[in-house]
Amino acid sequence: MKYALLLPILLALGASAADQGTLQRYTQSLLLGDTMEQILQVYPPLKKWPKTREPKSKFDRIHMERESAKDYPAEAEEMILGMRFGKLVHVQVIFTEEYSRRKPLEKLVVDLSLMYGEPRRVGEVYAWWDGSTAVVASNVPAPGEEGDLRTSFEMMEKPLLKALYY
Repeated sequence: MKYALLLPILLALGASAADQGTLQRYTQSLLLGDTMEQILQVYPPLKKWPKTREPKSKFDRIHMERESAKDYPAEAEEMILGMRFGKLVHVQVIFTEEYSRRKPLEKLVVDLSLMYGEPRRVGEVYAWWDGSTAVVASNVPAPGEEGDLRTSFEMMEKPLLKALYY
């Protein structure tokens, strides 16, 4: 992966306020640890969500788009849910073009820094973690569009940070 050395570098950068506190484990009406049944109650599907297997971390990625669920967050263009052993372990929200313009990565990082303290940073990837949870903010390529970037927010079980970014 592009950020293969992210975790060792981030670990070397030292502690932040998140190490003393607790990161939220709730985003977009989902809580890490939710079952698929709980997710389906929040986002009733209109059609089957595509699923792929993440080879490094061995969890299933479920790709949700606006037209694939009855209810959907207004600011999200795509949500990718990671499931392992029937539990939600990873949530990635890729924001719409409009929302990414209103809240670019720099503003998202400021907001998260007010909650969690100084991030660990490598290039344009910002991360916070505590004993059990990790949060990552970055820009990612827009789904289906070449060269266009969107603001992205990820929340995951802390062990996945190493699996996904190392």
